[in-house]
Amino acid sequence: APAAWAAWSLSKHLVGYIWMYSPSFVVRTLANILGASAFLAGGFSHWYWCSFVAWWVNNTAVAIRHRRRHDDAEAAGRLWEVPEWELGLRCLWDTVRAMVLSLPWNALCIPTEILVNFILPRELKVMRLSMPVPELGEKVDYGVAVYTAPAQSQHYRGAPQFFECCTLHVDDTASEDGAVALQRAWNTTGEAWRAYRELDAKGLVANIVCFFPNLGGSEMAKEVQIACWQSSADAAALHARRRRRSEARRDAGGRPEVPVVAGLASGRGVAMQLRPLCEVKHQDRCTVCHRLIESSRAGARAPGKCR
Repeated sequence: APAAWAAWSLSKHLVGYIWMYSPSFVVRTLANILGASAFLAGGFSHWYWCSFVAWWVNNTAVAIRHRRRHDDAEAAGRLWEVPEWELGLRCLWDTVRAMVLSLPWNALCIPTEILVNFILPRELKVMRLSMPVPELGEKVDYGVAVYTAPAQSQHYRGAPQFFECCTLHVDDTASEDGAVALQRAWNTTGEAWRAYRELDAKGLVANIVCFFPNLGGSEMAKEVQIACWQSSADAAALHARRRRRSEARRDAGGRPEVPVVAGLASGRGVAMQLRPLCEVKHQDRCTVCHRLIESSRAGARAPGKCR
């Protein structure tokens, strides 16, 4: 009885899918389910791996054919003619490929990352990308972004009302002067993060640092920092505490703290303080499904979970 009920339920769903999508799509889906089930049941023993290779090659050939047709439709401005289920299936297939190929990549890179970080000085760190990133073209500059936020920022009720934006350009990073300026910028960023932690940066919502090592393939590096505060008074209070600590270090014969952006005195950096002209509508990510959520009214903080 359970087997008959399962067969009837599967047949009903297949008939519905044939009506909504296409017969070929349903047949391929059923074949993929049976092929994956056979592989999971037998593994790589008794030549089961041959069926897995054939399953993978067949799906790859079908995906290449559909992708070529989708690319031609996009180039001709007729992407809207492609059925939505085909685009969704292509996204699913790309996700499966990325997940499968990431397994040997992580197996190779994780030990290498641990070994290299063990050898490097503590000021340096090597990181790996666990998943591939989109190919956006040669004109797009890739960089590294670091997001930090104090634990108390999760309890703020209102949206941030004050922003500090700092930019820094370092020319000729291959030269000795450029390398020294770049290292000084990194040290400055690290000291700023330590100051946020040690001086209890009350009112700090988040701090984001974006670093681009090569702009347009040239030997120019760029760093952008954005700090979001609950109010300008909170930012001024932290900077006042940093100045007092810097003066105390100077009086004690130690090294004073450097400014937020290294290179301001040499003209390499620019710092700006920004205030919104109207109420900010806060956006955040759901802590459960990571979907983008937005506050229902301006000036309020977005909810932590989707409703």
